[in-house]
Amino acid sequence: MSEDLRRRCAEARHIGTGPVSDAMEQLGLRRAVVTDWRYVNREPGTALVGTAYTVQQARKSASTPREANLTRQREASSKLAEAGDVVVIDAYGNTGIGTWGENQSLMAQSRGVAGLVVHGSIRDHESIRQSGFPVLCRGFSPVASRWDMETIAMNEPISIGGVPIRPGDVIYADGDGLIVIPKEDAVAVLERAHELHQAEINAREKNFGPRTVPAA
Repeated sequence: MSEDLRRRCAEARHIGTGPVSDAMEQLGLRRAVVTDWRYVNREPGTALVGTAYTVQQARKSASTPREANLTRQREASSKLAEAGDVVVIDAYGNTGIGTWGENQSLMAQSRGVAGLVVHGSIRDHESIRQSGFPVLCRGFSPVASRWDMETIAMNEPISIGGVPIRPGDVIYADGDGLIVIPKEDAVAVLERAHELHQAEINAREKNFGPRTVPAA
């Protein structure tokens, strides 16, 4: 990740998916939005932003011993994903199995990984929320993935909800959904999204005054 992109990703955490989506539409880019997620984040109002490190899961072969652990998301969290990356796991939408847990989150967080997207479920979600490691997932399940899944690809192109995701594409996600920004367009999109966000703030303050936080 370039320093310019790293800076823009950090600055974009408070923009929200709305202005980012609008920026992509205005720039004539392919719509790349996936909705209907659960967002686990200790800081409401902040987005999950970073470059994709992808993991592809599949159903374990019937000929594979059930006790054989062929999943590699722990390796992604502890060794392979880099600072500023978002680990993106395609668990083929299986919400009955938790393909990520608290320990993976703590390992990833300690290495500067920005967060996680799982097209499937996680477990230990309350502990993960309290840790401050942001996660976008389809659901929650206590069942470990090692019994039913295997990893078949690491850091290769994947697709979630019909949206292609390449390693290095920028992931932008919050409670409204997931946006995939092509890496070659990321700086322009985030720059335009920042302009749109600031214009929204200016219009709101002009019409309604500065936003205030209610007293406790």
